Amino acid sequence: MRSKLMTMVMVSVGCSTALEASTTFNVVMDGAQEVGVGDPTGFGSGTITFDPVTDMISWNITYANLTDDPIYEDVQLSGFHVHGPGGSAGSNAGVLINLDNLAATTPSGVDSVPNGTLTSGGALPFTGSLIDQVLADPTDFYLNLHTDGDFGGGFPLGAIRGQLPEPASMSLMAIGGLALLRRRRRTR
Repeated sequence: MRSKLMTMVMVSVGCSTALEASTTFNVVMDGAQEVGVGDPTGFGSGTITFDPVTDMISWNITYANLTDDPIYEDVQLSGFHVHGPGGSAGSNAGVLINLDNLAATTPSGVDSVPNGTLTSGGALPFTGSLIDQVLADPTDFYLNLHTDGDFGGGFPLGAIRGQLPEPASMSLMAIGGLALLRRRRRTR
């Protein structure tokens, strides 16, 4: 039984690197992660997937409570980007991948900003070297949304931000799940 479990773990770990044509990151975004001043009430979450084999990226990000200041009126999304390299937690970095012109915006609030979803509507092509940079050191990159108003206002340097996590932790979670299954079978 022990050799069977070890074989399963080895196959699982081997498959996770051999078959991982794409890597999906779960991103949690808020204004507190912005360096400097971010939107104090805004937050978001979702996924972004990078596929180095097909050079494609896809995403689905839902955001809420982005400040829509009545003084400045019409605060709108003005940017949606992957920033880095050099964008580890607590550091700002330049835009590496511009997603805002490619995102389908679905506002669900009364105005254009407070709540909505950004989705790629499927995988979209990008230069493979950009994807390779992100996957080489994901924690050096972050995703963020920018807002801007007609007469000022908003957060043009970044309203909410989400750091990309280390994908290796996902493989460790899978191994932990296998161990729990094994333990559960023993107790029966």
